[in-house]
Amino acid sequence: MHRVLRQAAVSERYRYALARDGYLEFWKPQLQAISKGLLRRSPHKNFIVSLPTGAGKTILAELAILTAFDAQQGKWGVYVAPSRALVNQVSNDLRHRLSDCGVTIRPIIAGAEQSAIALDAELELMQLNRTVTVTTPEKLDAYYRNARDVFNTCRIVIFDEVHKISEPDRGPIIESLITRFRALQPDIQIVLMSGAMSNAEELAEWLGPEDTEIVVEERRPTRQIRRVAVRQSGRTESAARAVRKGRVRRVEYRGGIVIVHEDEDLKGEFEVQLPNFFRGWFTERQPSETARWAFDRNGDKSTSSDHAVDIARVVARAGETVLVFVRSIASAERCCRIFDYQDNADIAHRRQLASFLEAELYPGHELAEFCQRGIAYHHAQLPPSVQRAVEYGLEQGWLRVVFATSTLREGLNTPATTVILAGHTFYNDITDEPEDIREADFANLAGRAGRPRTDTEGRIFLVPDTLAMATAAETGKKYFLMGESALRVTSQLRALADAVRAENFELRRLRGPQQALVLALQAAGLADEEGAITFIGSSLWSTQEGDDDVVRQTAVAVAGTLAKTADEIGREHLDLASKLGLSLTSAEVLIQAMTENADLFRGLDMSPESRRDRVRVILTASLQLEEVHYGALGRFPEAARHLDALMKWIGGDDYNEILRAAQDLGALPETAGIGSAVKYCSQISAWLSWSFGASCSVLAASGDDLDPFIGLLPLLIKYGVPDAPSAYVSLLGVSDRHAAKILGEKFLATGRLVTVQEVSRWLDELSQEYLEGIFPVQNHHLRADLLRRQVLRRWPTPRLYVTGQFRAHRLVAPGTVANCQWDSQQLVLVAEDNEVLGEVLLHRGMNEFLQGNIISLMAVVTEGAPKAQRGRIALIRTQLT
Repeated sequence: MHRVLRQAAVSERYRYALARDGYLEFWKPQLQAISKGLLRRSPHKNFIVSLPTGAGKTILAELAILTAFDAQQGKWGVYVAPSRALVNQVSNDLRHRLSDCGVTIRPIIAGAEQSAIALDAELELMQLNRTVTVTTPEKLDAYYRNARDVFNTCRIVIFDEVHKISEPDRGPIIESLITRFRALQPDIQIVLMSGAMSNAEELAEWLGPEDTEIVVEERRPTRQIRRVAVRQSGRTESAARAVRKGRVRRVEYRGGIVIVHEDEDLKGEFEVQLPNFFRGWFTERQPSETARWAFDRNGDKSTSSDHAVDIARVVARAGETVLVFVRSIASAERCCRIFDYQDNADIAHRRQLASFLEAELYPGHELAEFCQRGIAYHHAQLPPSVQRAVEYGLEQGWLRVVFATSTLREGLNTPATTVILAGHTFYNDITDEPEDIREADFANLAGRAGRPRTDTEGRIFLVPDTLAMATAAETGKKYFLMGESALRVTSQLRALADAVRAENFELRRLRGPQQALVLALQAAGLADEEGAITFIGSSLWSTQEGDDDVVRQTAVAVAGTLAKTADEIGREHLDLASKLGLSLTSAEVLIQAMTENADLFRGLDMSPESRRDRVRVILTASLQLEEVHYGALGRFPEAARHLDALMKWIGGDDYNEILRAAQDLGALPETAGIGSAVKYCSQISAWLSWSFGASCSVLAASGDDLDPFIGLLPLLIKYGVPDAPSAYVSLLGVSDRHAAKILGEKFLATGRLVTVQEVSRWLDELSQEYLEGIFPVQNHHLRADLLRRQVLRRWPTPRLYVTGQFRAHRLVAPGTVANCQWDSQQLVLVAEDNEVLGEVLLHRGMNEFLQGNIISLMAVVTEGAPKAQRGRIALIRTQLT
């Protein structure tokens, strides 16, 4: 690796950073990319990278960034990740080595919301030399709608998990962004990466075959064992009982595991290699005494989550790390409650994690208790700081089993030897129907099993939705033996094209997301017929459709729809609506409400009454939007129910105060607990920040004297903090709400100008010693470690060994080699015959050394000792993830 990169004149600092991390040679796909011009500075090539999880996509992204930044002046780029959790992880991964090379990696932890005050500052930060901004497709779309010309100087855009183009809801946004870059900024180098796609050649045809290279590798760096849960034939029946219209009985069965290698393994009489692995039950009904017993779809039955818990219980006994993906938030929490697992490993670290979670949530929260047992749940309605802490505990090996919803499915590089998928369907909020998980998403999820460079193999268990119907074999074939067609990345613009042609130029008749997509062309200056033809002709849909007449007809229909809408509402009105990221229907609601009340928002009025009145007006309009109809916000669309709770959220109050406010006005029932308040705040954060951002953009467009507090509201709502510095700290990557408020106070004390740029510079200047002064390691070790990643923008470099003392239980000679094990909270030295030789006397430096997912730890006695006396040892990591 060193030789290859030196010949290509890649930064010496980067080469040594790779060596420091143990990367000594390139793998086949990396060499393939280099041979195809990844390190060629001019002219650049676009790249399609299709590699399994852990096969080296991150290094390819780093090399592409370094090469692009060496090509010319004004070097900046964007890395697009499909979720905020992945934005956080990618930022940490990239800065770990690129920061050594003078490249700034700056996350923008945000969704579709836009702040009238912060937008210009965020765009200015993006354009700083040798800077990569890591963000979501929705946030990049907001930037592009409001300032497309900024991207004329962008050098490189990397789209991760690009197979999500096939998703009906988010896919059109990703495809539209790539298409707009192709049509309007063809000089930008585009890199598309995925671990689950089969049609790289088709994507290359889309980007331009002469300018695009393909890197494809199907072989995983770790072997993967695929297993599907099935119902075995043996069963016992309970006594039948009479019910209305017949009788019912409970049927119990044993469940087994089929190991899948070939198609034949799931055909005909498939072989159950692991019998009696779990148990299940279902209900049968007999309508009359002469009728046959039949499966009762509405009767009681064991669920895929029940079976997944049983399987996880067996696997966890082997000491492996297990990720269990479930269908819903309720399932994730319930699985933790019924999972009776506990070991005595990492007790001190788990207590530290539990203490952090209690500080972020409330004392006695069940998740803190679960973590002390080595298990946890993870879902989108936990605060971001809690999600990051659970991910950190999983990464460090403190947590053995985590039950998660799709929040951990979006490509996160979570270390797990075993992945269990509990159920093969999910509930689609848009269609209001259950849908099968897409094969590409399953392949991506399965890629979490087996940690590259640590595990030699990973295990994936598929538990079909209901084993009572005995369709496991067919489900297993669908996902384990999928063909290339299942992993084909397909455009979702066909639905838009069909709808536009069918609705006779009526933009409001389209679905909300389709309206927003058409409005994006207005914002990009592609609204006339020529522009629409340029856009649609540059899309993946055009490549896959292959019919020029249909493409032209669609472009004409899109241009006609925008022209008709401009005639109806006015060009200026349409331009404003196009920049909000909402449907036209919702944009008109906000524009009308903000226009009627524009005078209320002018001038600086810091009185609580005035601010409350202003928030109430925007909240009233927001609750009318279809984009905000989720959870309690959709069930109770009256501003009066939510106003007090919202004001306490943006005031930085704790969840107890927010719960009381929500209960007093009926947003939450009297029986709700703190956990409900946490989920309620998640809804406020996700949806109201979006609508408030759009409202502020409308107000900012109507005059220059907008109250700065109103312009800042979207960020305050997004992060639940009370002031601008805290909001900017959160925006720049600090997911810890408590820490963001403290850092905001520290920044204010400096007297520096309160802008995103100044806060960013201040964070870049902070040292580890400064952070430890604010958050002492002995009291806040986990908080400090998370902040070291988020604020100092780097990972701690693991030490190879540490010296210390031990207290001997018998005579121990110098040179003795012993294993180390945790016995309750004490680290002990154990001989080969399992005799305990002594206990390690832990000190601060040793505690820091022990942070990490240590699979094996040994000790060498450097100074022997008689019984009950102290000797000296060196602790050595022998395996470390």
